[in-house]
Amino acid sequence: MKKKFLTNRSIVVDNKVYNASVYVDWQDNEVVWYGVINNIPDLVSFESKNIQSINKTFEEAVRDYLATRKIIDN
Repeated sequence: MKKKFLTNRSIVVDNKVYNASVYVDWQDNEVVWYGVINNIPDLVSFESKNIQSINKTFEEAVRDYLATRKIIDN
């Protein structure tokens, strides 16, 4: 049976606060943490196999998003 748990995370990158909704799905012995960055005009998601690294993957997703936006906007 698949279950979900929701939490919120915030980080600061380049003096701006970014928020994400983070979920966990598990079935049998497999657990996946994933999230979506909120309040941006694009859909950006990230995932991790454990809660300990979810903030790192969240920050990496934000930094990748900002780099991509910089390329697109120029």
